Amino acid sequence: MQFIVPFAKRQLREYVQEHAVAVFAIACRHEWKDLAREAAKSSLSVPIRDVCDSPRPPHLNDMTADTYHSLLLYHSQCTQVATVPTSTLKWINRSDEIPGVGCTEGGGCSCPYDDRTWDYANAPERPLVAWFAGHLKRLHATLANSPLARLNSPEVLTLAVNKMAACPLYKTNGFERLAKFTVALKAKIDRDIDSASPLLWLN
Repeated sequence: MQFIVPFAKRQLREYVQEHAVAVFAIACRHEWKDLAREAAKSSLSVPIRDVCDSPRPPHLNDMTADTYHSLLLYHSQCTQVATVPTSTLKWINRSDEIPGVGCTEGGGCSCPYDDRTWDYANAPERPLVAWFAGHLKRLHATLANSPLARLNSPEVLTLAVNKMAACPLYKTNGFERLAKFTVALKAKIDRDIDSASPLLWLN
């Protein structure tokens, strides 16, 4: 038995990215809390709470109601954490790291502003250019479904890049700045989710 359990865990870890919830169910059933934690976090990349048009998942047969409720609660807690950085920009220390800042201040650019103001670190609220504000709103919606969704996927970036390409100032080097922001945002979300430690129920 001392060799079977490590072998079984290794085999299951090969499926944790594509079948996170199923691996979570099996790990909880056998009380393998380390693997259950890994699978629970991996499940944040899929919208498990979006069940309107989905058939009943077969892995529910391997989970108690309490276990499944705990996983849904974990997703809900992580969603709250993950969406905050797309609602405020106070976590960014330098305003010039924000795509679109200064876009309308010269160079013949006439990009429109968003209809709301945004918080900045150590600075008063100010508007964002509409194309980047729209990107943040789409990121917010994506993260609300999947707290660890891929933020650099074509589905997420394409519209922002197309809008940015219409700007005389950003069509040449804007993608690099947007890519750096995406990396920083992803790192911020990862840190905040780990710091929140909502997986204590698996300790």
